[in-house]
Amino acid sequence: MQQTVITSDPPRETRTPRSVLVVDDSRLQRRILSAMLKRWGFDVIEASTGAEALELCKKSRPEFIFSDWMMPELNRPDFCRAFRKLYPNDYSYFILLTSKSEKTTLPTDWTAARMIF
Repeated sequence: MQQTVITSDPPRETRTPRSVLVVDDSRLQRRILSAMLKRWGFDVIEASTGAEALELCKKSRPEFIFSDWMMPELNRPDFCRAFRKLYPNDYSYFILLTSKSEKTTLPTDWTAARMIF
């Protein structure tokens, strides 16, 4: 008798890839994360600045955004505010990336940060 395994996820070949935007001024960091996400079946686009990321978002709304906190041209809080203005009735998940470990370099007002994101 053959057993059937039931999972909550449909087979990989029938799932629609989810769109992910990876934003980091470090090319190496972008490539590492993008490669991992692609292996997991995500559709990945990359940007090296907040301004470039915003231009990409104007063309298509990603479902997930992995973003460095400190970026050239447009920092993460400003990028997030601008993104929310583009899609006020839709939702995308923002995931914060940072190589900073000092408490003084991280955002201090997390309540305000949550309101932005």
